[in-house]
Amino acid sequence: MNISDSENASYRIINTLGQQVAKGTVQNGVIAVSGLTSNLYMLELEVNGQTVVKRFIKE
Repeated sequence: MNISDSENASYRIINTLGQQVAKGTVQNGVIAVSGLTSNLYMLELEVNGQTVVKRFIKE
């Protein structure tokens, strides 16, 4: 998953059960999701003290 303008950003990925399945920092504008199973997820991205939440589907 590519995230532009998000160097020094941290993230959390949450599944549909509300469980955190991944967290870390954005590396070179990329969040690695290859280890996730196919499902719907919520991405919480924190950049410069502001949090953005987006849904995404891992196929």
